[in-house]
Amino acid sequence: MNAYAHLLWIQRSSSGVMSSSNLMDIWDCLCKNLEIRDVTLEDVAKKGNVDLRLLCGVAYGRSWFGRWGYKFWRGSYGVDEVKYEIALACLCNLDISQVVEVFRKVEDQYALVHRLKRILECYESLSPSPFKTLSDLLTFMLTYPAKSMMAKEAHTIASIPRKSWTRDQIKEALMVLINILDKRGPIRGEDLSEAASSEVSTSELLDYAISTMKNLKCARHQIVACKENPISNLMEYGLETLPLLTTEPLDVHGDAVFVYETVVLQYPEVGSEYSMVKLCVDTMLKYNYLMKGTEPCCKGSGKKVECKCGMSKDDGERFLKCNLCEVYEYLKCSGMDKTDTEAYVHICDCCLTEQKEKQLVAEAKEKSKAELDIIGEDEVRQT
Repeated sequence: MNAYAHLLWIQRSSSGVMSSSNLMDIWDCLCKNLEIRDVTLEDVAKKGNVDLRLLCGVAYGRSWFGRWGYKFWRGSYGVDEVKYEIALACLCNLDISQVVEVFRKVEDQYALVHRLKRILECYESLSPSPFKTLSDLLTFMLTYPAKSMMAKEAHTIASIPRKSWTRDQIKEALMVLINILDKRGPIRGEDLSEAASSEVSTSELLDYAISTMKNLKCARHQIVACKENPISNLMEYGLETLPLLTTEPLDVHGDAVFVYETVVLQYPEVGSEYSMVKLCVDTMLKYNYLMKGTEPCCKGSGKKVECKCGMSKDDGERFLKCNLCEVYEYLKCSGMDKTDTEAYVHICDCCLTEQKEKQLVAEAKEKSKAELDIIGEDEVRQT
């Protein structure tokens, strides 16, 4: 079956019953059941005024849609996967302590620097390890609500019913499983059972241990989590690092938006990093076409594209055709507004230059001819 699909948009219900994530789960399930081979979408997802492809990119190293296995397909205005990965790495690896120091150099920004420093100290006090980069800070902030809930719901080995085995037998089996997770990382239940089968006395005890290990607190800041892999769509067990809990109310969303808007979008014009950050942000915002599956066979539109920005292929953005040479360039690069351009006569820069040269040549010929006529008249008068 050679089936393709394109997601136009998702709109969560006004009642709040269905979230955007719920709708994406339904869409993903629908595509699987219909055996859709390739699914594409244009990533323009926002939460308020926050571009999720930028926020989630810096925090998680992927788009918001990456949770469902969507990956980079193509960008706009000449942005390819290599340029995107470089821009993403630069923003993710911004030294958060140096960022605070840069903001301190800006005049009349005391209140902003104070809040940024307070946010950093507050969340770092809840983290088992200090933050080194901007990505570390945003990742912790965005995952804190879910992980703090996991920490509250975590159970210990002592709370597991013993059934037909002693507490020591259950503990020994669970420690075997935890050691495997620590060495191998996320793993399917079947593979975990196979890896531990030689070290656990009976298969019944092994199955029981696996069934009880979800949300099991196995170290001071670690818990056994069971999550769906977005690529394989299979449940996998793995170890998660938990934050410390606090009784103080936290505005996690507001703090994350503040860091995003202040550091990512309004980086101060101080030092050489400003131009780099601005370029990286602009590059990541042009990364907007995602795909899940194998790359579809794209034949293109047949347009001949030669834009002044260097782009030479149709990437789905709005183009404008030159009425003389019929070559396309970006509407954005042409300097025109996003209005109806059907009746507009557009001449590209190359053709304008060529027309001007022809006009200058014609004017030079006319001038030369006129000068020859004057010379001829003077010679006639002299004779």
